[in-house]
Amino acid sequence: MSVKPIDLSCDSCGSNRLHFPATDDGLVTCEDCGSNGRTLSDVKLQVAQQMADAPEQAERLSRKAGKDQASLRERHLEEVEESQADLRESVAETDRLVVQSDEMHRRHLRERDAERS
Repeated sequence: MSVKPIDLSCDSCGSNRLHFPATDDGLVTCEDCGSNGRTLSDVKLQVAQQMADAPEQAERLSRKAGKDQASLRERHLEEVEESQADLRESVAETDRLVVQSDEMHRRHLRERDAERS
């Protein structure tokens, strides 16, 4: 189950080209615009909080997916049954037309034989 990715983009320009310092107190710097708004410690805290929430978020997504799958399965079963009913109706109509065509062909043969005699 996938979890929403953490947004580590620059707050100023939106770039994801960030330079991370060697120490927790150092500032994370955007390589595109030079902005530095958060410390590495702040970023680590954000990641830790996201990771702590991940199991709960994954469970919520899993429950939602289960409900979605159940409703999707139900809809598919209904569509298949409707399609099969339409097919049965079509087969019955085809059978009726074949019988009608056979009767018409026999009638034409009888009429042709009657004209010859």
